[in-house]
Amino acid sequence: AQGGADTRSGAIPGLSPFQLLARQALLWFDTPDSFVGWLPFALLRGLRLVRRDRIDVIHASAPPFTVVLCGAILARLSGKPLVLDFRDTWTLDSEDPFGTLSGGFRVTSPASRLWVLRKLESWCLEQAAATLFTSRTSLHEYARAYPDQASRMSLIFNGAHQLDFQTFLERLEGLTITHVGTIHDYQAQQVEALLRAFASARAQGRISQQARLAFVGPMGGVLR
Repeated sequence: AQGGADTRSGAIPGLSPFQLLARQALLWFDTPDSFVGWLPFALLRGLRLVRRDRIDVIHASAPPFTVVLCGAILARLSGKPLVLDFRDTWTLDSEDPFGTLSGGFRVTSPASRLWVLRKLESWCLEQAAATLFTSRTSLHEYARAYPDQASRMSLIFNGAHQLDFQTFLERLEGLTITHVGTIHDYQAQQVEALLRAFASARAQGRISQQARLAFVGPMGGVLR
């Protein structure tokens, strides 16, 4: 925990009742997440494009999950089939559900708001002709949580293209553990834990002193 804060509950000591209230208000305004202000403009533009370009299928990829909500509303208004693409879990992320306030402005999300997020998620899934996931764990979690929609859920693993590796041509000798993909700043604690464990294993002689960690792909500025 940083600064004495309980990072699991989101509690931050030393805040006045007004500060806590202000943070809760901001949290509710950012429902389902901080991109919600984009929603009405996206819907207007989306309806115009559906009519002008004779769109056959609406595809909504998230996070952010405002995109999922936008796609579900647009599909309902236009009558077009909807494909949802969950790159990450939404409300089923037990550690940090998308749509919370995090970082230095972290605040506990009340049970009432999590209930609202779950209702939004359930409604969006009901609108979908198909919902895609990138891992078996995510697929199984959602199939258990939403059994009525399970038959419309599918797994498509993340892929890679050779062009993604053109800037990473160094040949790595010896034991090398490589992470390929995007790492976001909100994952900083996980990355730090990995680095500390790796350094400890080298220091204790459990792995070679020449062992390396390699990260290939986009990374948040703080993490870099």
